[in-house]
Amino acid sequence: MTTQQNTIGKHDKDVQEIADIFSVNSQTPAVWVKAGCPCRRSKIKNRLMFNAGEVALWLQKNQRGKQGRPEERDQSILEARRRKENALAETYEIQLAQLKGSLVPAELVAEKRAEVVRAFRAAWDTLSSRSYELTGKSEAEIAAKIDSWRDEFYQAIAYGGESGGNGESKSAAVA
Repeated sequence: MTTQQNTIGKHDKDVQEIADIFSVNSQTPAVWVKAGCPCRRSKIKNRLMFNAGEVALWLQKNQRGKQGRPEERDQSILEARRRKENALAETYEIQLAQLKGSLVPAELVAEKRAEVVRAFRAAWDTLSSRSYELTGKSEAEIAAKIDSWRDEFYQAIAYGGESGGNGESKSAAVA
Protein backbone atom coordinates (compact mmCIF):
# COMPACT_ATOMS: atom_id res chain seq x y z
CA MET A 1 0.00 0.00 0.00
CA THR A 2 1.09 3.55 -0.68
CA THR A 3 1.22 6.33 1.87
CA GLN A 4 -1.91 7.86 0.38
CA GLN A 5 -3.84 4.61 0.75
CA ASN A 6 -2.68 4.24 4.37
CA THR A 7 -3.97 7.63 5.32
CA ILE A 8 -7.39 7.58 3.66
CA GLY A 9 -9.92 8.61 6.26
CA LYS A 10 -7.30 9.68 8.77
CA HIS A 11 -6.50 13.30 9.43
CA ASP A 12 -3.27 12.56 11.23
CA LYS A 13 -0.77 14.91 9.60
CA ASP A 14 -0.08 18.36 11.00
CA VAL A 15 1.04 21.42 9.02
CA GLN A 16 4.77 20.61 9.25
CA GLU A 17 4.30 16.97 8.24
CA ILE A 18 2.23 17.98 5.18
CA ALA A 19 4.85 20.59 4.28
CA ASP A 20 7.54 17.90 4.50
CA ILE A 21 5.53 15.35 2.48
CA PHE A 22 4.91 17.82 -0.36
CA SER A 23 8.31 19.55 -0.09
CA VAL A 24 6.94 23.03 0.51
CA ASN A 25 7.47 25.81 3.03
CA SER A 26 5.78 25.25 6.39
CA GLN A 27 3.47 28.22 5.73
CA THR A 28 2.19 26.86 2.42
CA PRO A 29 -0.39 24.38 3.85
CA ALA A 30 -2.15 27.28 5.65
CA VAL A 31 -2.33 29.12 2.30
CA TRP A 32 -3.81 25.98 0.75
CA VAL A 33 -6.44 25.84 3.50
CA LYS A 34 -7.49 29.40 2.70
CA ALA A 35 -7.80 28.32 -0.94
CA GLY A 36 -10.05 25.40 0.01
CA CYS A 37 -7.73 22.50 0.83
CA PRO A 38 -9.55 19.94 3.05
CA CYS A 39 -8.46 19.75 6.69
CA ARG A 40 -9.86 19.49 10.17
CA ARG A 41 -9.12 21.18 13.47
CA SER A 42 -7.78 18.90 16.18
CA LYS A 43 -9.64 18.69 19.45
CA ILE A 44 -6.39 19.25 21.27
CA LYS A 45 -4.85 22.71 20.75
CA ASN A 46 -7.17 23.38 17.75
CA ARG A 47 -4.36 22.62 15.25
CA LEU A 48 -4.89 22.03 11.54
CA MET A 49 -4.80 18.32 10.74
CA PHE A 50 -4.67 16.89 7.22
CA ASN A 51 -5.26 13.67 5.36
CA ALA A 52 -2.28 13.41 2.98
CA GLY A 53 -4.36 11.59 0.36
CA GLU A 54 -7.03 14.29 0.34
CA VAL A 55 -4.38 17.00 0.11
CA ALA A 56 -2.71 15.24 -2.85
CA LEU A 57 -6.08 14.89 -4.59
CA TRP A 58 -6.92 18.55 -3.90
CA LEU A 59 -3.54 19.65 -5.26
CA GLN A 60 -4.07 17.58 -8.37
CA LYS A 61 -7.52 19.04 -9.02
CA ASN A 62 -6.80 22.65 -8.11
CA GLN A 63 -3.23 23.10 -9.18
CA ARG A 64 -2.92 20.75 -12.16
CA GLY A 65 -0.51 18.47 -10.39
CA LYS A 66 1.92 21.19 -9.32
CA GLN A 67 2.91 21.36 -5.70
CA GLY A 68 3.36 24.70 -4.05
CA ARG A 69 1.95 27.89 -5.52
CA PRO A 70 -1.26 27.52 -7.59
CA GLU A 71 -0.89 28.07 -11.32
CA GLU A 72 -1.82 31.58 -12.40
CA ARG A 73 -4.91 31.57 -14.60
CA ASP A 74 -5.48 35.32 -15.05
CA GLN A 75 -4.11 36.30 -18.47
CA SER A 76 -3.65 39.95 -17.50
CA ILE A 77 -1.35 38.93 -14.63
CA LEU A 78 0.58 36.55 -16.87
CA GLU A 79 0.98 39.26 -19.49
CA ALA A 80 2.10 41.79 -16.85
CA ARG A 81 4.73 39.30 -15.64
CA ARG A 82 5.97 38.78 -19.21
CA ARG A 83 6.25 42.55 -19.74
CA LYS A 84 8.14 42.91 -16.47
CA GLU A 85 10.54 40.10 -17.37
CA ASN A 86 11.12 41.60 -20.83
CA ALA A 87 11.75 45.05 -19.35
CA LEU A 88 14.24 43.62 -16.84
CA ALA A 89 16.00 41.67 -19.58
CA GLU A 90 16.25 44.81 -21.74
CA THR A 91 17.58 46.81 -18.79
CA TYR A 92 20.25 44.18 -18.09
CA GLU A 93 21.24 44.12 -21.78
CA ILE A 94 21.68 47.90 -21.76
CA GLN A 95 23.76 47.78 -18.58
CA LEU A 96 25.92 45.02 -20.05
CA ALA A 97 26.45 46.98 -23.27
CA GLN A 98 27.50 50.02 -21.21
CA LEU A 99 29.96 47.90 -19.21
CA LYS A 100 31.44 46.50 -22.41
CA GLY A 101 31.76 50.02 -23.79
CA SER A 102 29.60 49.32 -26.82
CA LEU A 103 26.90 51.74 -25.65
CA VAL A 104 27.51 55.35 -24.68
CA PRO A 105 24.98 57.25 -22.57
CA ALA A 106 22.91 59.75 -24.57
CA GLU A 107 24.04 62.62 -22.31
CA LEU A 108 27.68 62.09 -23.33
CA VAL A 109 26.76 62.01 -27.01
CA ALA A 110 24.76 65.25 -26.70
CA GLU A 111 27.60 66.90 -24.77
CA LYS A 112 30.16 65.93 -27.43
CA ARG A 113 27.85 67.12 -30.20
CA ALA A 114 27.54 70.51 -28.46
CA GLU A 115 31.36 70.73 -28.21
CA VAL A 116 31.71 70.04 -31.95
CA VAL A 117 29.12 72.69 -32.82
CA ARG A 118 30.90 75.24 -30.60
CA ALA A 119 34.23 74.40 -32.25
CA PHE A 120 32.68 74.72 -35.71
CA ARG A 121 31.26 78.14 -34.88
CA ALA A 122 34.53 79.35 -33.38
CA ALA A 123 36.55 78.18 -36.38
CA TRP A 124 34.03 79.64 -38.82
CA ASP A 125 34.01 83.00 -37.04
CA THR A 126 37.80 83.30 -37.37
CA LEU A 127 37.72 83.01 -41.17
CA SER A 128 36.50 86.53 -41.85
CA SER A 129 39.06 88.09 -39.49
CA ARG A 130 41.87 86.18 -41.21
CA SER A 131 40.96 87.19 -44.77
CA TYR A 132 43.53 90.03 -44.68
CA GLU A 133 46.21 87.32 -44.86
CA LEU A 134 45.16 86.64 -48.45
CA THR A 135 45.68 90.21 -49.71
CA GLY A 136 48.39 90.49 -52.32
CA LYS A 137 49.09 86.76 -52.45
CA SER A 138 49.38 84.65 -55.58
CA GLU A 139 46.73 82.12 -56.50
CA ALA A 140 48.95 79.25 -55.30
CA GLU A 141 49.66 81.00 -51.98
CA ILE A 142 45.95 81.66 -51.47
CA ALA A 143 45.13 78.01 -52.21
CA ALA A 144 47.84 76.86 -49.76
CA LYS A 145 46.58 79.25 -47.08
CA ILE A 146 42.97 78.10 -47.54
CA ASP A 147 44.13 74.47 -47.34
CA SER A 148 45.95 75.30 -44.11
CA TRP A 149 42.84 76.97 -42.65
CA ARG A 150 40.70 74.01 -43.76
CA ASP A 151 43.04 71.62 -41.90
CA GLU A 152 42.91 73.80 -38.77
CA PHE A 153 39.13 73.94 -39.10
CA TYR A 154 38.87 70.14 -39.34
CA GLN A 155 41.21 69.68 -36.38
CA ALA A 156 39.17 72.09 -34.27
CA ILE A 157 35.99 70.19 -35.10
CA ALA A 158 37.60 66.78 -34.58
CA TYR A 159 38.73 67.71 -31.07
CA GLY A 160 35.75 69.84 -30.09
CA GLY A 161 37.72 73.07 -30.10
CA GLU A 162 40.34 71.76 -27.66
CA SER A 163 43.94 72.67 -28.37
CA GLY A 164 47.35 71.53 -27.28
CA GLY A 165 47.87 74.65 -25.14
CA ASN A 166 49.96 76.65 -27.62
CA GLY A 167 47.14 77.44 -30.01
CA GLU A 168 47.68 74.28 -31.99
CA SER A 169 45.13 71.55 -32.22
CA LYS A 170 45.70 68.35 -30.22
CA SER A 171 46.90 66.37 -33.22
CA ALA A 172 49.41 69.12 -34.11
CA ALA A 173 50.64 69.19 -30.50
CA VAL A 174 51.06 65.41 -30.48
CA ALA A 175 52.84 65.32 -33.85
